[in-house]
Amino acid sequence: MSIKKFRYLALVAVVAMLGTTSCLKDPTPSTPDYSSAVAFVLASPTGDSLDIYDGSTKLTGNGSIITPSSRLNVGYFDPGSHLISFKTSTGAPYPAESSFALNLDSTKNIYTVFMYDNPAKSIYFKEDFSDLSTTKANIRFYNLCQDMPAVDLYIGNTKIGSATYPESLSEMSRPFTEIDAAYGNLTVKLAGTDSTVAGIVGVQMGAGYVSNIILTGKVGGTGNTAVKLYNMSYSN
Repeated sequence: MSIKKFRYLALVAVVAMLGTTSCLKDPTPSTPDYSSAVAFVLASPTGDSLDIYDGSTKLTGNGSIITPSSRLNVGYFDPGSHLISFKTSTGAPYPAESSFALNLDSTKNIYTVFMYDNPAKSIYFKEDFSDLSTTKANIRFYNLCQDMPAVDLYIGNTKIGSATYPESLSEMSRPFTEIDAAYGNLTVKLAGTDSTVAGIVGVQMGAGYVSNIILTGKVGGTGNTAVKLYNMSYSN
């Protein structure tokens, strides 16, 4: 699908142990025909405030981002190779494995960047929306909480996914799973139990929606490093 048919909806997070909700909606971005859109998902549970750089150019002009982040960070890039790196708000460089060359071809596409783990690492891939359902919701569920055992994902009382940490790392760019369109609370539970790990209240999984649902944080973490659930959605 063309990038023109999609708009970024929101990246939302819930801190499970505090029961607080953060829901941020980004404006629909406009992009020149020659640019590709890149979504940065900063899921590394460091609690640091970070800035994103393209070479020597700082991309986070509106302020540093606390990781993990409940903010959807969308950038537009011309074709070519872009050296992406991260620094703390005080200017200290982040681990070398978090930096990478973002190589973009001459076609207009959507790319997703994941920063994960502590020490932080990064991976990126081109999204393929060519076979998405327009009558069902399309989801991918990631368990990026490093010490978390297997978990199940529910919307309302309906189980819609399962994930382990090793599987999530090995299948970052896997195809989307189709589920019936629904509106309800997203809940993550320890696999096969009723023990709730995290959740998001009032999530729309509409027909044709595309969602990357991400569990991150640190087991036993508090504040910025507490276990959180994120929902990064696109709609056509």
